[in-house]
Amino acid sequence: MQHRIKEEMKRENSSAEEARYLLKKDDDERRKWGMSLYGMDTSNSNLYDLVLRIDIMTIDDVVGILERITKEGRFDATPESTAAIKKEALLANIHAKIVSSAPRARVSIKDGIVTLGNLDGILKNDASFREKSFIAMKERMQSRENTIVFVSHQAGQIRNFCDRAVWIEEGVVKREGQVPA
Repeated sequence: MQHRIKEEMKRENSSAEEARYLLKKDDDERRKWGMSLYGMDTSNSNLYDLVLRIDIMTIDDVVGILERITKEGRFDATPESTAAIKKEALLANIHAKIVSSAPRARVSIKDGIVTLGNLDGILKNDASFREKSFIAMKERMQSRENTIVFVSHQAGQIRNFCDRAVWIEEGVVKREGQVPA
């Protein structure tokens, strides 16, 4: 901590007391951010594969360790880690597109199905946002990059977006097939 305080004093031209306060404030904000975003305390070193204490090592030591580990391939991406990163990127992109209109929106993905929640009625009340959303969905569906499950109670939306449909009533498939044009 003393090393961080010295660096903060230089960077902010502040006293040791001010630097300690700023560092604690920044650390607390980061911890709260991590809790809100990930639901975990990011200051918990057990969450990390590798922790290097740079206050007791030289930069050359740290670079050497990282270089050896990288060459050994211990932290190479796996298909699972790549899929997890892509999933998180998709969620972040979706959330970024809607957060200005629905700051409390929730976005989740499970088994390839994206679910939006807590939209505060933006699709119902904001015609411009609704139009942009429908255009984006239509483009995504037409790209055939992914299978998209579109749930709606409005036949017009289903005809507009889907080429196949399943009618489910009380958990029972009533009808399935091509959507008439």
